[in-house]
Amino acid sequence: MKAHRQPAPNNERKISAQQGSVFPGAHASDTRPTYFEEDAQWLQEVTQYIQQNIANNHYSIAQLANDVAISERQLRRRLKKLLGVRPREYMIQIRLQRAYHLILQRKYRTVTQVAQAVGYRDTGTFRDSFQQWFKSNPLELLNT
Repeated sequence: MKAHRQPAPNNERKISAQQGSVFPGAHASDTRPTYFEEDAQWLQEVTQYIQQNIANNHYSIAQLANDVAISERQLRRRLKKLLGVRPREYMIQIRLQRAYHLILQRKYRTVTQVAQAVGYRDTGTFRDSFQQWFKSNPLELLNT
């Protein structure tokens, strides 16, 4: 028989993803899952590890799982349940959000510098991912 999660006791507060910075770039119109404060804290921890290693293009899902002290399989399951994405996709989202902010802050002069600052080795892959995510060319954004 499968174990089911018990309803939240009165002292366990449910929160929405829009209430925190768990989803970089979350908009008020986004429909995000509601989850428990414990989950939000765990997501913040995961996000912090990714952000701390953002420029490291060798930072892997295995290292992330080790940093948050769970197996890769559990990391994948938990992120999929809470956010609807796999760990690799979440890492990409965080990297692209950081790149967007770096471009807006004019911290770097070239797309290659921005790509490297967020852990991309290949500028073409970065550009394609950025365009797909933001529907905007990073070079055009950098030059505006």
